[in-house]
Amino acid sequence: MSDPQFATGPTEGVADGSLAAGPGQNNQFQIYPFFTGTDAGCSNAIYLLPPAFKYGSGFQPFTVPLLYTGSSTDLPAPATGNADFSMSWSSPGKAPYTQANVSAQITITGANAWACAAATRQTLMANFTAFLLAIETLETAGSLLPGSARRIGSMIADQMPAPLVESLFWRYALSPGTYPKTLPYVDLRPGMRLRVDAAVSQFVNPGAQQNSYVAGARLYYPIGSTGPAGGSGARPLTFDALLATIKAPTVQPPPQAPSGTSALGAAGGYDLAPTGGARPYWRLIYPASVPSPFSAGDLAITDNAVLLGATSLAALGAATAGYPNLTGNVSVAFLGRSLVVPEIPVFVTVRNTTSVQWMAVGSTLANVIEQFTQLPLSTTQSVLSGFLRPTAFSPSGQPTAPLNITYTEPSGTSLPALSPAMFDLPLIAGDGITLAV
Repeated sequence: MSDPQFATGPTEGVADGSLAAGPGQNNQFQIYPFFTGTDAGCSNAIYLLPPAFKYGSGFQPFTVPLLYTGSSTDLPAPATGNADFSMSWSSPGKAPYTQANVSAQITITGANAWACAAATRQTLMANFTAFLLAIETLETAGSLLPGSARRIGSMIADQMPAPLVESLFWRYALSPGTYPKTLPYVDLRPGMRLRVDAAVSQFVNPGAQQNSYVAGARLYYPIGSTGPAGGSGARPLTFDALLATIKAPTVQPPPQAPSGTSALGAAGGYDLAPTGGARPYWRLIYPASVPSPFSAGDLAITDNAVLLGATSLAALGAATAGYPNLTGNVSVAFLGRSLVVPEIPVFVTVRNTTSVQWMAVGSTLANVIEQFTQLPLSTTQSVLSGFLRPTAFSPSGQPTAPLNITYTEPSGTSLPALSPAMFDLPLIAGDGITLAV
């Protein structure tokens, strides 16, 4: 892994040679602690900046080849865009248009990307979701390969400047549930694994105070994908490769069919393999509260973590909006006060030894550093000797990009000390971290 470059000054000027009014690119991801936004909506906020950008402007359009499926004399209308994201077709050739000579061209306008106010960030994220739904309509029409929306979304995520926690929205559609009228949820992706910390009901004797739920087993389910039925459509997620390969046993329904605000119970892998049919999109929704360990469990969606499966991004969004009424959708509740957490693999190198650590989505760079040493405070102290992040693309054409910790703003003002919050960078699957300890 290459060493990160710790910036000691601004890295980009404007055309007349003067310093840029904000941060500058350096072909690396940056943790930048001086962000105020083009709208002056925040003061010295800590942002994750992409490898390539021009502050305050739109982004270089990028093409995504091999997604177009047609062979025609006329290209279909591109996906409906909005103030922040748009799509067009790019082709150096002439009709007939084929997968070989047509690419989807994506433009990030920058209209709201550099703003900092919370309301504007919500508008930006809503426009991203709406744009992916528009891309999905081309999948449904057969003009783009199934899964194109997710692929394009991951490439947009590589370019978006964002507060550290918000970066998980762009990667995994994470919603912390802290905004009004929102739910806490996160989407599952192939390559993750699902950790279930189960609780079991303990019965001592009638009326005993010890009758309660107690800690039980910790279970893991690897998340992958499999070929769609009939060979077409988006690839369904799987929670067990063998059960996805064979004709899995049918899980008998409960004696009384659950209502819209109840879900089928998940007692083990059979209940996920899959329940009610394969689904390419799965969302893990957390309840606002859980019952006391001294109360009886129930099937209510609002009292349990629930996996929601959908055939499309549009259906997933509609079902989430209808929560807790999930009638007509595949939903599985983890009963018994189970804690359900998706985990991602992260490569950690310490003393020339590399290991893979499975960490919960939401784990940060600080969480890795704290396993071995204290977070640094001095700008001259470095415990991080390398960091590489996988990207869908990068300016250098390499599949990974390093991380830069900036502690001097363009005006020349330097941080007297590093804020521990600068290390609260949420990790994504495949991050590689090298510590000098």
